[in-house]
Amino acid sequence: MTELPDPEAQPGQVVVRIRAVCVHPADVAVTTGNVPRGPIPPPFLPGWDIAGEVASVGPDTTDFQVGDRVVGMIPFYLTRGAPGGYAEFVAADVDWLAPLPDELDFAHAATVPLNAQTAHQGMALLSASLLSAGSRILVTGASGGVGGFAAQFAAQEGYRVLAQASDGDEEWVRGLGAQEVISRSADLAKVGPVAAAFDAVPVGEAAAAAVENRASWSPPGPRQPSTRPALCARIYSSSSSTTSS
Repeated sequence: MTELPDPEAQPGQVVVRIRAVCVHPADVAVTTGNVPRGPIPPPFLPGWDIAGEVASVGPDTTDFQVGDRVVGMIPFYLTRGAPGGYAEFVAADVDWLAPLPDELDFAHAATVPLNAQTAHQGMALLSASLLSAGSRILVTGASGGVGGFAAQFAAQEGYRVLAQASDGDEEWVRGLGAQEVISRSADLAKVGPVAAAFDAVPVGEAAAAAVENRASWSPPGPRQPSTRPALCARIYSSSSSTTSS
């Protein structure tokens, strides 16, 4: 453990007083060296998602003022812990941040950036497959961070959501818009056929088995940051619905 000095905001930055962070599996994995481009030599700070208040503003920075409530995502795959979110204060580029609405508290806000972005980008891949409205889609891990957002986005797109949830979370997942909810212990090969699967856990072949005439995509590089090093949500779709790219 090393005590780091308080950061100072540079041009285009603000210093954020951290009030909440989201703990991702990637944050745990990075401490054991399981991170793209290899282990990070200490000292470094884990942490992607942050919420807090602007404590100071860098020179010529006008996007935020001291006292503003903000939420954001540190691109850890680029910063590699310099900075990371597990700190009292973080010097953050203004492009990493967004204003935090008053009706959203810090703890809930900190769960949004990486989880929602991963789900949103995954759903964009499904949209590219030209699935028709009303198509039945399986979402694994729907009671988790990425899967919960994926279930909401899929329902908003007009798909019929078959969501796999942890025991005790069924009603909460239905509240996200899922029309059908199954246990995490269910045999996914027997719940199909579905037009596509958003495998947020990911469980791999078990989710693919539910998809009729399946094809698959892995999310492409840095456009799809993962909550797990070397693993991320995987998208399966009927091969009759895929498009070339």
